[in-house]
Amino acid sequence: MIADAGFFAYVNYLDTARLRVIPVIKSRSDCKEKLIEKLENCPSYLVWFGKRYRTQLEELLDEFREILQKTMKWVENYDDFKDLRGQIEHIFKATKMIFGMDKMHVYYRKHCFWKAFIILYISSLLLQFLNLNGVNKNRAIPLLAQNRHSS
Repeated sequence: MIADAGFFAYVNYLDTARLRVIPVIKSRSDCKEKLIEKLENCPSYLVWFGKRYRTQLEELLDEFREILQKTMKWVENYDDFKDLRGQIEHIFKATKMIFGMDKMHVYYRKHCFWKAFIILYISSLLLQFLNLNGVNKNRAIPLLAQNRHSS
């Protein structure tokens, strides 16, 4: 998943097109024309293997077009994703502030993925707990982070 506040981060749009991922990105109001131009000129990571693989290439191009169409549609309808994006942002806020994911020191990729998975899972459980008990996430996360750093 790629989520970004947009601004001048055109590279996030281009990376999602290259990696065949649909992003949850808030765009700036004046970015549409520049974004369309950059997406049209985006080099994809498709390799041409000749006539033998023509059907696979056509399928990949169809998927690529679908991803571009969905990306542009969702950029225009960002307000529909505000709540979902807010929930995602709270999960990442908890992972950084409470569980220290922003200072994670892991030297092996497999350990990093496992540790990140555990931290994200615990953060999502914490947010579910806060929601079920009617606790204000915006107050609880900084308070829990403060307690973490003081102990």
